[in-house]
This record gives sequence, C-alpha cells and structure tokens, in this order.
Amino acid sequence: MNCLKITFGQTRISRVHSTKLPQKVSFTSNSLLHQKVFPNINSQNLLYSTTKRPTGKYADRYNRRVIRRVIRNPQPLAKVQKKSKKWSKLLRSTGSPQNIIPKTIQPPPSIKPLIQPGAAPAQKKARRKFRQWLSENAGIIVLNFGSIASFLSFTRTDILELRLFSITGSLSSVVYFLSRPPPLVLGPILWSSVFASTNAYMVYHIYQERKGKPRQLTLEEENVYEEHFLPYALTPRQFEKLLNISKKRELERGEVLIQKGQQINKVYLTISGSVDAVTTMSRRVTAASSSKGNKDKLVGGDAGAWIGELAFLDYLASIDKQGGVLNTPPPSLSSLTEDATKDKPLATAATVEQGSKTKNEGKAVDLKPNDFLPKTSVTQNSILTYIATERSTMYEWDFDALADLMKTSSDFRSALTRSMTAAVVGKVVNMYISKVDADLPVWKKWLAGQSASDEHLENISAVKVHVSQE
Repeated sequence: MNCLKITFGQTRISRVHSTKLPQKVSFTSNSLLHQKVFPNINSQNLLYSTTKRPTGKYADRYNRRVIRRVIRNPQPLAKVQKKSKKWSKLLRSTGSPQNIIPKTIQPPPSIKPLIQPGAAPAQKKARRKFRQWLSENAGIIVLNFGSIASFLSFTRTDILELRLFSITGSLSSVVYFLSRPPPLVLGPILWSSVFASTNAYMVYHIYQERKGKPRQLTLEEENVYEEHFLPYALTPRQFEKLLNISKKRELERGEVLIQKGQQINKVYLTISGSVDAVTTMSRRVTAASSSKGNKDKLVGGDAGAWIGELAFLDYLASIDKQGGVLNTPPPSLSSLTEDATKDKPLATAATVEQGSKTKNEGKAVDLKPNDFLPKTSVTQNSILTYIATERSTMYEWDFDALADLMKTSSDFRSALTRSMTAAVVGKVVNMYISKVDADLPVWKKWLAGQSASDEHLENISAVKVHVSQE
C-alpha cells in the first residue's frame, strides 16, 4: 500500500490510499518546492485553499478531494511534448544500453630512444678508440695535408698562391717530424723551417708590391691592359708602375718612327692608329705591322703593335750573362753602316736582330754590369722601317728604365717577359700563315672562297707602300 504524506503549513493529511502514488512523497513547508509541485493551490483559489478549511464532518471529505486533485495533476499546466512512438520503437529495437560507461583514456605509448641504454658503453668505447687512433696518427694526417698543398702549389700560375701553398707544405713537414716518437730528427725540421721562412719573406715583398688600390684606368689604358698584359698575369698595380715610366708619343701620318739600320734603344707599343713595317723594296710586312682589327683578323693577334721587344729581351739577356765577364767592345760605326746597307732577307718578326754575334772574350774583372755594355746590343739594328699610315699614338719605354723596373720584382719581370715573348711568337705565326697563303694557287683560293680583292683588303699578301726617302 502506498502512503502519501503531505503537509501544508500546519495541516497534515494522511491515510490516503492510491495505487498510482509514488512510494513516499513529503512536502514539509510552503517553500519553492511546494509552489512548483502544486501551482494551482494558492490563497486566491478557495477550492484548493488551506486558509479556510471546513471543520467537522466535512473536513475529511475536503481533504480527500484536495489530495485527489493534486494527484490527478502532479505536473504543471504547461504543455508537455509527446514523444514520438517511432523513436521509442526504434530505441527498443536497437536495444541501446541504458548505462554507457566511457572508456578510460589510455596514456600514449612511450617513445623508445634511438640509442638503447645497452649501446652507450659500446659507443663510448668506439669514441675512445677513435681519439686514440687520431692522437697516434695526427702527424701522418698533417703530413698528407701538406703533401696535397705542395702538389697544388705546382698547379698555380700566380706566384703568391704558389708560395702560400709551399709554406703550408713546409710547415706540415715540421709538424710531422715533431710528432714522431724520440729520438727527434732535427735535419728535416730545420730545412723545412728554412723553406717556410724564405717563402714567407718573399710573400711579404709580393704583398708590399701589390698592396694599395691602383688608380682608375682610362678606357684606352684598360683596353691596352686587357689585350697585351692581362693574359700574362701582369697585375693592375704592376701595369700602373709600367705606365709611370712610359712616355706617350704621337705620330702624324707619314712620319717615320724607325729607319732601317737604326739602332733600337726603346720599346714601343702602338695603342691607336696604324703603323706599317716595310722592307727595302717598299713592301709591307703584315706580321710586323699594326692596324685596327688585327687582333681578330690575324691568328697571332695584333703582335705588330710591339716594336723593339726582341731587342730589349736581347738586352736583358746580355745583362744577365754579364756576370763579371767583359764583353768585347762594339764594332765601329763603319761596320754597322756596311751591315745596314746590305740587303737582308725578310724577317719573321717586327724587329729581327741579325748579324754575327761575337763571343765573349776576356778575363773576369770586378766591374759593374753596365760599365762596358752599350745601351743597345751589337746586333740590335732594325731591318725594317716603321712608318705611320695615319695619326697614331704609342707608349715608349727606355731600355735602362724598363730594366731597372723589372729588377724590383721577379714576378713583374716574368709577366712582362711573357707578354713580349708572346708578341714575338705571334709575329712568327702571322708571317708563316701570310707566306703560306701568298704561295697558294688561284684555284685553291677560289675553292676556299677567297678572292683577290679580299686578299688585298685583309693584307694577306704584301702590298707596295710609298716610303719617303727624306
């Protein structure tokens, strides 16, 4: 039997029988819970009001009616949405669980280290062995490094790089012999130290020579440097020194620079214009001439721009060979005149120094190299005449000033010597190719696509040039 105990204020209702009542419901006061459960029971509704209750025989009937009304309307009067039968059937058919307990969150798996704890001792042992091997063979490693540096020094064209690599090789040898177990070998250590010190001293001089920024070259000077000096490792600083001792000479059209048979005591370099070299028969020698476009037209380039370079190289060789040996005095002027008037064969360069060289005779004496050496060698006589065919400009260097400048640096001397030697070789190549082309028959030239007019324009064969006899 279900029992409902309800208390309104001070009124207590009991002995209520109902099969639809819950197990036990209790309202103890006029609280908010009372208002929510029994919204229709208030002081203004006399039917459900508890302020004026009947007494006597009507009390029990009144109480029963109130309880029944309350039980029939246990919920507020608000509309209650009806649940769809479809969804209830669907839920019953699916058999969804009533109590769903979420799964416990598992922690992520632990990341295994790349290096297992058991491998650490083995790695320490390997590192210890490597350090031990490195300490025992450090000298050999340094020696091999120095050998590679010494090998690279032979492949360098710049003298500064060569000496730096050589210093590295020498110091590596010193480190190797110092790392050897006793007894200590002093011989190789001392010699390697001497080599390294010598190269370091020369590196200092090269640095002193090259340090400083060269002045800004003009467009004309830059073109001359790139064509005649840059390919032979002459630095811009050295080229600036070469320009400082040079003189600029202007030639008008038809002006003769050097007559045939004249002694050559200066070096010339044509930088603009055109200068032709002609023989006694007034025939132009293309290989020894300089004109615009020869750089790209001739195989040997514009080698004819250099004049007197072979005589200067002979002059340098005479100074080097002096060595305290007295040369024979130069021949008389009459013999030079006779040699100059003879018809000599065509040379293979701009200035070919011919004549019979006399052997060095005499005893060694304590004299300065230039005491008995003339400014020009015995055979340094031009066999060609150089004449300007248009207004031309050239640089001019005196033999003595140029030789003194070359003594200041072996690097500068070797670079300038290579430049002049390349000019001599270029003249020989141009002369040989010009002679071969001139000897070709007409039909071979025609097959090669070369006409007589093209040959004349390209100056392949010699052309007659009027030379002033003044």
